[in-house]
Amino acid sequence: MNRNKNVSYSLRISEEIHTILDKLSSSPYPILVEGLRDKKALRKLNIPNEIIIINKGHSIVKVVDDLSHLLGPKGKFIILTDWDRTGGNLYRLIKDHSTSCDLIMDNNFRKKLSFLTKNEIQCVEHLPKFLDNLNLNTGANQD
Repeated sequence: MNRNKNVSYSLRISEEIHTILDKLSSSPYPILVEGLRDKKALRKLNIPNEIIIINKGHSIVKVVDDLSHLLGPKGKFIILTDWDRTGGNLYRLIKDHSTSCDLIMDNNFRKKLSFLTKNEIQCVEHLPKFLDNLNLNTGANQD
């Protein structure tokens, strides 16, 4: 019975994450991530959006300023920093600077993924492996 509960839970979480990823894929907005591994993870999950890496040696002010020039006033972007302490700090800095540049930041995907993955993972780069493990728990993708 415990196995069935785990399978049911894994299946539900996997389905919810895939729904979020489908919505993310269909969004026309660029996605801000912390690093190259995050970008690679999103590509592995078939996210076609433009992905902008934050940690390229530039200040947050420059990153947001470049984003402002790219998107224009009232430009919208999705933030998908990790949901650990560093990612939270980056999120707050970008939020403050993007507001002053008249940009609109969507953090709904970050909040939902953080909630669904709870204490299992805290990084965008770990999402593909997390989903693989959920699929193993449910028996999906097994020959």
